Amino acid sequence: MAQHTWERVGGEVDEFALDLEFDGTGHNGPRCTVCELSFCLHCARDGWTIPCPGPAPDGDEWDWTGDGNGRPPREPGLWSTV
Repeated sequence: MAQHTWERVGGEVDEFALDLEFDGTGHNGPRCTVCELSFCLHCARDGWTIPCPGPAPDGDEWDWTGDGNGRPPREPGLWSTV
């Protein structure tokens, strides 16, 4: 599998491409422009190690929710678990 292609701002990885308020806590992190994985830099520090699977088949979205249901996530790439 390939390396992620992270969204960038001014040449640097955009660490606020994911910017959510969830359960009263702010979550921010990068987002891949190819597979749409995003992860919170504070909650999932190992997110950088997840390989990029490439584009989802048939124009669908990868299920990054971690529940294994195979459906597109409710919010693409919300967490880093697969």
